[in-house]
Amino acid sequence: PDFVQGDGQRVKEHASHGDYAFKVESDGKGYLGIRITDPAALRKFGLSVLLKVDVFNPQEHPVGCGARMDDAASHDYGSRYNDDNLVVAPGQSTLEINLTGLTKSNARNFSERQRVDLGTLRLVSFWIAPAGRPLTLFFDNVRLEGSGLPKVEGLRAFDFGPPGAPVSPGFDACTDQHVYSEARGWGWVAPDYATIAYMPDALTGDCASGKEFRLKLPNGAYEVNLCWDMFGLWHTLPTFQWRKLLLNGREVINERLDGPEFLTRYYYRFEDDEDLPGQDLWERYIASYQKIHRFSAEVSDGLLRVEPQADDRGGRGICFLVVYPEAHRDDGRKFMATLDARRKAKFNAEMVVAVPKPTGEEPQPTQADTTRGFIPFVSRTGDDVAVTARPPTDAPKAIVLDAAQGERLAAQVGLYPLADTENVTVVASALAGPGGATLPASAIQVRRVRNFLKRAGSSRAGNLLPYILQDVMSLDLRPGVSRGLWLTISVPESAAPGQYKGALRVGATDIPVE
Repeated sequence: PDFVQGDGQRVKEHASHGDYAFKVESDGKGYLGIRITDPAALRKFGLSVLLKVDVFNPQEHPVGCGARMDDAASHDYGSRYNDDNLVVAPGQSTLEINLTGLTKSNARNFSERQRVDLGTLRLVSFWIAPAGRPLTLFFDNVRLEGSGLPKVEGLRAFDFGPPGAPVSPGFDACTDQHVYSEARGWGWVAPDYATIAYMPDALTGDCASGKEFRLKLPNGAYEVNLCWDMFGLWHTLPTFQWRKLLLNGREVINERLDGPEFLTRYYYRFEDDEDLPGQDLWERYIASYQKIHRFSAEVSDGLLRVEPQADDRGGRGICFLVVYPEAHRDDGRKFMATLDARRKAKFNAEMVVAVPKPTGEEPQPTQADTTRGFIPFVSRTGDDVAVTARPPTDAPKAIVLDAAQGERLAAQVGLYPLADTENVTVVASALAGPGGATLPASAIQVRRVRNFLKRAGSSRAGNLLPYILQDVMSLDLRPGVSRGLWLTISVPESAAPGQYKGALRVGATDIPVE
């Protein structure tokens, strides 16, 4: 758009809308990007809920970005809005900022940040973070949008949280300071709790609670949707022992949580899970945890009463509430489906997962490799067998180790899948030595190298790395996901000197161990 300025030039490359994009070439040392200072354009920000900008990243790796917004009172970093953790994936993507509840960076108390005054904006900018190397991005189609949610007759939607928290587009903000009044027609009776964790988004990254939430409604039948499973703040997970939810006096949820269930359901929920390329992060980590409940409710006295109860206040905070007449149930459910799809798409788009570059050249499988469905190869213990690993051309054919009595040492084997292959067994044999001496199979521990999505600080970028060792008896393989096997050999103090030989049997393949 004409109101966008920047440290670059308009070019006819990678335009997502119209003929031109804005090309910014960073030397990797300074903060370069695009900015909006036009007063007429900035006045429109207070009338919208979403700011979006399309970005094309020609690099093969994610690029760190940032956003900044200054109002009339801004004079330094702490007195303006800053998001230093934006990440642009390779190719075409869209950066999105929720304009509701934007706060400034400086605060003596985390929950008392000042709000950005959208009515007095002086500057809005997106910039490339200094990375110590040249980087190029193409910015285009800077625009303001509404919530994108369908209109439903009689629908009411509330986003609960502390004062100043971001509000999900299409929702009314309800904090612990909104006490019920007849004039407003909604609010809390005896509010006493609100907190924010920001993850995963504005809708379920915060919550509020009280004795009862009231909403004035015409008498009739309604469908109620709500979520009250907020993410733990600073790794503090839900610790309630019991909780209940009542709608107009009718109990619709009654849950109890003992110690073992807490460990299974929350604390160790993903202990044995592995992160792999192409996974749906939203379904796995968000939808599976932050369940959206749906109930029917009958209003006979002009009020819907929602009563969250628990032995601990952290167990009864409500994240959001959506209510619509039963007569418009189909449209209401379309609203919920659209809401879920938009939240999911935004979350998965913003979580940029980087995998290591493929190693070596594409291998040429033998007929035996094709038959078994994978290529086994010996790998150095100092090299990662990442999901993109390929068999090195100089890989040894056998695992050869030198050890002293009582020493513990390691070896590594990689598997390069050629086809979907299930239940590939992995078994280490005993090692036969001189004069009938043996090292038992129990002296060889075989573990898989489990991949782990490690987030880079507090950013929305993560690296998929071979990070954790887990015991393994079998593996499911699929093309595009190489696997590592880690052997730990413990040589007994009493082992007779000499050469020992055995094998690691992977499926129907024996890899010699000497």
